[in-house]
Amino acid sequence: MHLRYSTTRRKGKTYRYAQLVESYRRKDGKPAVRVVAHLGALPEPLVERLRVAVKAANSGQAVLLASEAAAMLDGLDVANRRYLDLAVLRDCWDHWELSSLLDELAGPSERSLAFSAVVLPLVLQRCCIPSSKLEATRWVPRTALPEILGFEPSAFNNTRVHRALDSLHTIDEQLQQRLVGRYQQRDGAFGALFMDVTDTYFEGIGCPLAQQTRTKTEMPNKRCIGIVLLVNSCEVPGYVESAVQRP
Repeated sequence: MHLRYSTTRRKGKTYRYAQLVESYRRKDGKPAVRVVAHLGALPEPLVERLRVAVKAANSGQAVLLASEAAAMLDGLDVANRRYLDLAVLRDCWDHWELSSLLDELAGPSERSLAFSAVVLPLVLQRCCIPSSKLEATRWVPRTALPEILGFEPSAFNNTRVHRALDSLHTIDEQLQQRLVGRYQQRDGAFGALFMDVTDTYFEGIGCPLAQQTRTKTEMPNKRCIGIVLLVNSCEVPGYVESAVQRP
């Protein structure tokens, strides 16, 4: 469908009326046009808006006026940011009060971004999408972490990451000792771990960890990875993926 004008002359004056028309083929196969609706004498700006609306309808698109779009977008962040899995992992992090432990061991700092606020995103990246430290600086701004932790995305840069890792190296032994003590204080002395093992396979190339082998159900020549679920007696999980290797 499209808009067109129908022109008539009466008493020496020309009148234009807008029409909504559509193309079709007659029974003899020849193309023709028929009027769907007579819209009358409309001002040109309104006709232009109708043309835009009809064109959008023909292509299956929606129409939003500029003023409406500006009102809807004013003050909103319209980017999609990764959140849910990071929120779950951060809840586990907070359960063990790791931020306060890290900042205590690293000592006071005059930097704008706390030591723990740099380490936490690195840990979450390692859990969700393991990659290089440089890639972490590109990944973090695409997540909800800057808003959650209260820092500007530009503050999480490569220099700050390496500085934090240097500090982490200096407190490594103390951190391990304190973590063992914190675990024993909360859940008692270490007793047992419970493990469940399965596997899955990929059609095509799949995960880089996958290897060509048999599945657990003896399906041959599949690109497989093993999945190990490890929990303690309090059901606090650790999740490990590794390449499956079977003879």
